[in-house]
Amino acid sequence: NGLPAIMPLISMDNLPSYTTGDVRSVIDEMRSQVRAFKRDLHRVARSRRRIFVQGDDGVPRLEWMQVKIEPLTLPLAMQCLLVPLIEHSGFRESMMPKIVVVRKPKNRIHFLDTEDTLLLKGLRLFGLEDVASIRVHLMPCKTASQLRNRINNLRARRAEANPIKDFCLRRIMPFTLEEEEVLRLGVIVYGDEFNELNQNFLVNRPILALSHVWSHMRNSETAG
Repeated sequence: NGLPAIMPLISMDNLPSYTTGDVRSVIDEMRSQVRAFKRDLHRVARSRRRIFVQGDDGVPRLEWMQVKIEPLTLPLAMQCLLVPLIEHSGFRESMMPKIVVVRKPKNRIHFLDTEDTLLLKGLRLFGLEDVASIRVHLMPCKTASQLRNRINNLRARRAEANPIKDFCLRRIMPFTLEEEEVLRLGVIVYGDEFNELNQNFLVNRPILALSHVWSHMRNSETAG
């Protein structure tokens, strides 16, 4: 399939004649090539790949090897349109554009140690499910999505030991401010009947935890 097969070079001395079917097939071919080019343009080529390398100790290990990225060339239909312009304008074919697809730079959000400390405080106050309150009251400079991603990164299995990961791995999570208010309301309704309180208010909390937290809250209010 040479260039003339798609769109022959036209000269005034010898004008080619086309049928409607020929024109339609050429248009379909051009559309197909442009679609394929658009698909390849959004597919980022890998600049390196992992290979097994035999070590000095005889144990194979994975290492990164750089791979040459071949630039994309324009579709054949586009070349048929550009070649006459290039040849009759004095340009060389080597000046035909070649496209190398690269990855878009990612805008990574960095958290300071003090921000991680604030995030931990927010988790203790509002819990894992109320990231919006953490943002409003403690970290308005970050979005809720950024805070949620930071929490997930710090609590991930591959993450190193950190206070937020330790907090999330506790078997019984500390009570949030909202749960403390619910507990206070439940005590007003049921008194010290923590079994009834557990069934109607804080179902997901153990009865022993309700009793312990209420005792701590009452002692704190008395001391204050």
